[in-house]
Amino acid sequence: MEPLLSPAQVRNRLILVARRIVADHAPDREGICPVCGVLHCEARAVAQGYLSRVAPVPPRPPLSVQIHRRAAVPPPGVSAAELRRAADRDAGAGHGFPDGGGRDGGPAGAGGQPLGHGPH
Repeated sequence: MEPLLSPAQVRNRLILVARRIVADHAPDREGICPVCGVLHCEARAVAQGYLSRVAPVPPRPPLSVQIHRRAAVPPPGVSAAELRRAADRDAGAGHGFPDGGGRDGGPAGAGGQPLGHGPH
């Protein structure tokens, strides 16, 4: 005697069988079922109808392209403030601020001197 199946197990087996029928009875290029040899396969139609009611296909995400920026997460042991200071030093060195003025040292005037502290 075979063990009794729960309703969920019966449902899952029916879904598997219906998927197999849909796959086996897929029409060829001319639209004819390779198993039944007819244009409109009744077995495939019934299996698809069952699957559409019992196991609907989850909706796919939209086909639009979404660009996500990676969050800047500092490595372990480094604070975000240290990263900003290092970026400011690199930016100051690469943009002609000899004393690093402009970002770390405040706004830079002509010759790298902070604004408001040069000759008037």
